[in-house]
Amino acid sequence: MSKSAADPNSRILLTDSYETIVKRVRSAVTDSVSGITFDPVKRPGTSNLLTILSACTGNAPAVLADRYSASNHGALEKDVVEAVEEALRKPRTEFVRLREDKAFLAQVAWDGAEKAREHSDRTMKEYESGLDSA
Repeated sequence: MSKSAADPNSRILLTDSYETIVKRVRSAVTDSVSGITFDPVKRPGTSNLLTILSACTGNAPAVLADRYSASNHGALEKDVVEAVEEALRKPRTEFVRLREDKAFLAQVAWDGAEKAREHSDRTMKEYESGLDSA
């Protein structure tokens, strides 16, 4: 998974549904080596899943690798999906709430436009004062 890759399936977005998260995690590139180990050089795909799980749970990737050492990638992927879904649940709910709050969005847009006007007014005054002195 990579946020900089062009393929939209290479990342998980805040707005992704549970089903999309399942699809994206299950399609993550891993390897055919049995067992789970954390080795970013030799096993980058597996290590990436462990890193994602680590970010969601707070457990170190190496500790998670030990926990999953006798498991297969399917078990790891299942737990990554559940951990990601849990980590995104509250922010996603808040995002949806804010996106539907048209008054709030209008106020944010108004405030931003006002700050931009103030900034552009200062810039234009500085520019005009430079022209006057030339």
